[in-house]
Parts: sequence; C-alpha cells; structure tokens
Amino acid sequence: MTGAPQYFLKPKYQLAEIKSAFRRGNAMNWTRTAQDFAFGNGWSTGDVFDLIQSISAEHFYKSMDSHMDGKTRQDVYYVPCSIQGDLEGVELYVKFTANANGLLLISLKESDR
Repeated sequence: MTGAPQYFLKPKYQLAEIKSAFRRGNAMNWTRTAQDFAFGNGWSTGDVFDLIQSISAEHFYKSMDSHMDGKTRQDVYYVPCSIQGDLEGVELYVKFTANANGLLLISLKESDR
C-alpha cells in the first residue's frame, strides 16, 4: 500500500477510447462490484453500455492514483443515470482504469456527494 493517492485534473484515458471499449458488441470488462450494482438494479449489460455511451467530458471529476498501486491511474466521472427505472436521473459514480484486458469499469454506484 502506498501513501495518499495523487489527484489530477485531466483524465488519463481518452473518453473516446472508453466509449470505444464499452459499446454493444464488445465483451464487458468490469468488476464484480460494478456487476452487482447493475444487476441488483435490474439493468442489463446493454443498459450499462448505453450509460457509458451517455458520458460526456463535462461529467469528468478527477483522475487519481489507485489506493493499492500508485502506478495505476483511475478516472472518475459523475454521470446522471440515463437508464429508465428507480435511478433514472440520479447521479452515479463511475470509475475506469486499465488492466491486462484493456479498460476496466471498476466502480458503478450511486454518488454520495
């Protein structure tokens, strides 16, 4: 474990790269935590692809070093939920990084800010 993570005002990963990696027809590279949130809310994988496609540059919040590995960067977005249902319009915390399989959706949850 390293010290306190550093924060950055510009994303590490280009939004176009994120959207290209997370589009219908591709395999979804995401954590169990993100899956549990999505499926627990009755969403399909396609719904999550659509949510990611709705992200704009204005939704970017920060880029940060990983708490576990100071060499790995993570980009955080606050995104209004575009999926119909109980969370429609609610702000979501969406975080991406990269791993051996490409870009990874690490976190998907309701925002607490």
